Amino acid sequence: MISFSEKEDFDSVLTKYGYTSDDFSLSPREDPYPAEGIGALTGEVIVRSSKSSIDRTYATGHGTAWVVAFEEDLRTGGFTR
Repeated sequence: MISFSEKEDFDSVLTKYGYTSDDFSLSPREDPYPAEGIGALTGEVIVRSSKSSIDRTYATGHGTAWVVAFEEDLRTGGFTR
């Protein structure tokens, strides 16, 4: 699950580094709810560069900071060949 604020933060990172939303795609996947008891929402998001076709997978859900990890990968060339 990608929250509205995470999407805004993601778009801000793209703008900061000179990219647009057309340069990357997001594919979220939520883990199923636990069968019993209380559990945190978890999942992952796959970010794919349309230019290099490189995918990176980040954990999502309560207590994660996937946008920060994405920015670090973008800043250090993690989406370039």
